[in-house]
Amino acid sequence: NLAIVLIVGGGTAAYGAFSKTVTVMVDGEESTVRTFGDTVSDVLEAKKITIHDGDKLSPSPSAPVGDGDTIDIAYAKPVTLAVDGEVTKHTVFDRTVGEALDELGVDPAPGAYVSDKRSAPLPRKGSQVVVSTEKSLTVTADGKTSTITTKAPTVAKVLEAANVTLDKDDEVKPGTSAFVKPDEKLKVIRIEKISKTEEVDVKFPVEVRKDPEAYQGEVSVVKKGKKGKNREKVTLVMADGKVRDRIVLDKDVLVAPV
Repeated sequence: NLAIVLIVGGGTAAYGAFSKTVTVMVDGEESTVRTFGDTVSDVLEAKKITIHDGDKLSPSPSAPVGDGDTIDIAYAKPVTLAVDGEVTKHTVFDRTVGEALDELGVDPAPGAYVSDKRSAPLPRKGSQVVVSTEKSLTVTADGKTSTITTKAPTVAKVLEAANVTLDKDDEVKPGTSAFVKPDEKLKVIRIEKISKTEEVDVKFPVEVRKDPEAYQGEVSVVKKGKKGKNREKVTLVMADGKVRDRIVLDKDVLVAPV
């Protein structure tokens, strides 16, 4: 028993003598690791930390580490920022939405819509942060134009605030997912599809022949043509009550043109 105790004690002493205690800071979160590794890369591998292009790492991966050293890591985070309809893309190293807004010089007005709390963490894979202040917008739908004051960030949310409903075929300019800008004019176009059967005239073919004996500019009709008639199954695409498109699905020839 004494021999075993001495061996274990010797092993513990050896571990303490040859291992190092290294502090790893990842986005401000501190952890401590004991390692036999010689370089920063060895420590990162032991901690299962992967460095991507754009991340900040200090010291460099090949730098040696000693007992008591600190490794600093700041992850690069893509952020799409939309402020009152203006969309920009950035890469930040901040931990939270609030820190990123401060870094980017965005100070939302009191009462403004902000998509996330200031304390919300920024994910490494990227995120979208939306800020929308109260603004006056014009909405045209169903033949009526109205003005609405709202801090809703997108066209869809503005229409919801204006009690304008859409069905799957209706169109909106700009699109429903677009971020609204101050004084933006929104237009809803009601799309209706009507199926019906119609009888339509069919133009007769025209054949033109040159007459060497006719005077220049003289035109004569040898034989008058006759229009035909078709019965067509169609879909009429109506935009705000006016025909935008006529799609022929099937047709029967009632009278052939001649």
